[in-house]
Amino acid sequence: MKRPGASALSFLDARRVRCAALGIVMALAGCSCEDMSDNSQTIEQRFAHLEKVDIPAKDTVIRAWIARSGNDVQRGLMFVTADDMAPYADGAQRGMFFYFDRQRSAYEGFWMRNVPIPLDIAFLGEDGRVITVETMAPFDERSTRPDSGYRFALEVRGGLFKELGLRKGDTIAIPDAILNSSP
Repeated sequence: MKRPGASALSFLDARRVRCAALGIVMALAGCSCEDMSDNSQTIEQRFAHLEKVDIPAKDTVIRAWIARSGNDVQRGLMFVTADDMAPYADGAQRGMFFYFDRQRSAYEGFWMRNVPIPLDIAFLGEDGRVITVETMAPFDERSTRPDSGYRFALEVRGGLFKELGLRKGDTIAIPDAILNSSP
């Protein structure tokens, strides 16, 4: 007998339905969770389809993959490890630069689904001005949002922006290679 106020689907049943629906969508898109977490590929192989650019930030260089498409933005740095985000041999730090074709609302934030390490994020205005800097916790599915609308975002290993002293109001020079291209 159904108890008063109980839904037709239990929480677990509803979750199974959502997971099945996600699996169907991913299959139609030609990918699977296994594709995104494939440990047989290095991070360079996994992101080989993305452009890379050197971004000066304070006294260091962040060599960032540029995520422009919906899929690349959505996947972001899912499944990266601390080893994956270790600096390059020349000392450049690894990161991901999110290029959006329009100004984004402060309500459009980022989350850490399937990200097992802490990441720093800097939300940037059109001119490269830092709007907000946050450190996001591993696997945290709450949305991290900026103080106001933004055009770009830059993610790096957790703690790097604090080490560099990067704060709200600072400016990151966005290379012309990014600004003069289209998403």
